[in-house]
Amino acid sequence: MAMIKTSIRIFLICIVASFLSCDKENETYEKGEKGTLSVSREELIIEAEGATEYVTVTSDKAVSLISSKAWCYVAYNEEQADNNLTITVEENVLERERVAALLVKVEGGPLAEIVIRQKGKASIPDIEEEGIHVKAASYNIRYAAAADEGTGNGWNSRKTPLANLIRNHGFDIVGTQEGNFSQMGDLMALLPEYDYIGYPYAGSTSRNHTASIVYKKAVLEVVNQGVFWYSETPDAESIGWDATDTRICTWARMRHKATGQEFYFFASHFYYQYVTAKRNSGEVMVQKIQEIVTDNLPVISTGDLNSNPSTPQILDILTLLSDSYDLTETPRSGPEGTGFAGGVFEGTPGSRIDYVLVNDKIRVLSYAVLTDSYNNGRHPSDHLPVSCDLFLKK
Repeated sequence: MAMIKTSIRIFLICIVASFLSCDKENETYEKGEKGTLSVSREELIIEAEGATEYVTVTSDKAVSLISSKAWCYVAYNEEQADNNLTITVEENVLERERVAALLVKVEGGPLAEIVIRQKGKASIPDIEEEGIHVKAASYNIRYAAAADEGTGNGWNSRKTPLANLIRNHGFDIVGTQEGNFSQMGDLMALLPEYDYIGYPYAGSTSRNHTASIVYKKAVLEVVNQGVFWYSETPDAESIGWDATDTRICTWARMRHKATGQEFYFFASHFYYQYVTAKRNSGEVMVQKIQEIVTDNLPVISTGDLNSNPSTPQILDILTLLSDSYDLTETPRSGPEGTGFAGGVFEGTPGSRIDYVLVNDKIRVLSYAVLTDSYNNGRHPSDHLPVSCDLFLKK
C-alpha cells in the first residue's frame, strides 16, 4: 500500500459533550467484527508555546480522524507502526486554557478520543520603549551517538521531531551544542527557513561536535563571528586545565533585518566532569565577552554549562550577565531541570544546567523549559531546550 498521509484541520459540527477517562494508556475498544482500535495516549497537556506530540494508533482496519479545533491538527501515516499520529498544537496567545478533542474512528466500529489541553499564555507586559522582540533558545541537541541506535534514540529517529520543535516554537535564534556538521546539515535540510554558523570543538579540521548558532534567515543576518576555547589559552585550539577534551564558545554579532538593530549572541558548552575546568570556564566567559563586546549592545549568552546555578562559575558569570530564569516578567513554564543523564531521553530531568543569560539591555518577557516529546514520551535530545521571549532595548 502506498504511504498515505492525511492532514486535517476540520471543525467538528458538534463539540463532543463528554470525554473518555484521561488517565489510561493503550486502551483498546472492541466491537465484535467491526474492528479493533487502541491509542497509546488519551490526554495531552501542552504548554502555551505549542508543541508537536506523537501517538501510536493501532487498528486492524482503516481509521478516520477529526479535530474539534483548527489550532490542533494532525497527520496520520498508516504504514508506520509506532508514532503514526502526529499532533501539532499552535501557540496559545490567550490568557486561559483551551481544550480540543481528537476523534479516531474505525468506520462502523469503535472510536477513541484524545483530549488536548493547552495552557494559557501568561500576560506579557506592554512595552512602550524602542527595541525589538527576539525569541531565543539554548538547546543541546545530543551528538549522533552509536549507542543511541540500540535504544531507539538514534539521530535518524530524533532529527525530525527536533526540527519540528524548533519550527513550531518559532525561535528566531538558537544556541546549540554537540551537533556535528552532518547533524547540522540534516537540520538545515528540514528547516530551510533557517541557517547556521558553527565551529567544531576540536578545531577547524574536525568534523565532530560543534557549538552552533541557528537563526531565522528572514529575520536576522550575521555581521561578524568568532570562536574561543575554555582553556588557559582561549584564542587557540586547546584543552583547558583538567579537562580531557576541548570546549568552546561560538559567537556572532547579529543584525535584525527589519530595523537594523544589532546584538551579540554566544553559544557555549562547558566541560562536564572535572571541577577545575568548569570553575575556570566562568571567568573565561566573562573575560571574552568583555573583550568582544566593546559597544553598548544587547548580549545573549546561551549554553549547556554543566553547572548548577549556585556553583562558583555561574556566580562569576552573574557578575556580568543575569539569568533569564530570575528575570522573567511572567511565570516560568515547564520543569526546572533541563538535563537528563547522558543518552537518557525520557523521564524527569535532573539539574538546571542549560541557560539563557542576558545583559541589562534586555528584558525577559517569558521563560520556558520545553517538554515536546515523541514516541510515547521520548524527547528529541537528552536535554530540554530553554526558550525565552526577549525584548532587546534600542
